[in-house]
Amino acid sequence: MAVEAHWLVEEVERTSDRLDALRSSAFVFWMDVHGPVPCPGHGKDLAAAAVAAYGEVTRVTGVDPANDWRSEVREAAHRMGHFAELFRGEARKEPEFLVEWVLEIVEDTLGTVLAAGRVTHRPPGWYAALWEDWILVTDGWAVVLSLTNDS
Repeated sequence: MAVEAHWLVEEVERTSDRLDALRSSAFVFWMDVHGPVPCPGHGKDLAAAAVAAYGEVTRVTGVDPANDWRSEVREAAHRMGHFAELFRGEARKEPEFLVEWVLEIVEDTLGTVLAAGRVTHRPPGWYAALWEDWILVTDGWAVVLSLTNDS
């Protein structure tokens, strides 16, 4: 694994901590990554890439390919994080930036995302109140970006 991959995991966690600090509510919106793992085949098999990225964490049951992964992940983050309800006007700028930052650091660290999709899976136990996971595949890497809400 590339040295930068460890930085990616830490940076996503720091960004999630900052998002959590911005809210004064019971909502706990979190972004996390599984992987990254080397991904030969350039994302031709998104389900296999997701299985590799999760490791033993969960059982992948499918992947719905995304046409515009950035927009779809951004919309999921806003929905899961209840941005419209918790952040008004100028207050929305920082959480909006933090989501964009995570999307940027994935590509800055691993390369351009060539294929992506929403992962369906069956965790072995309780995972979160709500979750959406996205497999992102670059030329050589696969990473799962997990969006969770434990409100």
